[in-house]
Amino acid sequence: KTTLLIEKLYLVGAPHLMRAPHLGAPWIKDLVGLPLMLPSGRQTLRNLIDDAFAEIHAVAKPVYEATSVSMLCSMAAQGLGYTVLTMGSIHREVAAGRLVARPLQDPGTSVALTLVLNQENSRHAEVQRVSDFIADEIRKVAKAGSWPGNPTVIELR
Repeated sequence: KTTLLIEKLYLVGAPHLMRAPHLGAPWIKDLVGLPLMLPSGRQTLRNLIDDAFAEIHAVAKPVYEATSVSMLCSMAAQGLGYTVLTMGSIHREVAAGRLVARPLQDPGTSVALTLVLNQENSRHAEVQRVSDFIADEIRKVAKAGSWPGNPTVIELR
């Protein structure tokens, strides 16, 4: 597996909800008690959010759970509550003014974009070439500033 990018997590909500002064530069502790709409199940993002709440001795209690980012965005844009996502998944809605996003301030509130190959397929030269091409292209897009949210690019060592 190859980590390509590190993307910051954002508190996301409808413009009228994001006017609260304490949400200008939110920390995980500021999310306690908010009507949260979060990814369901054991998705990586949900695990990260649950772990971040546990670190402050709290439990994330979402009012809604969804399996799709588009559903979370839609509910947030309707003003049903707040969600936590990467800028890459919400940049169009933010640019259109349907959502407002504020980066979470807590260290470690980020996710990695990782390219994963199974061991058997990674041995094939063709698969490795395609994998390298994909990794190179993603890094180029991010370095050029075209990847929303200005992620950290992880270079090969």
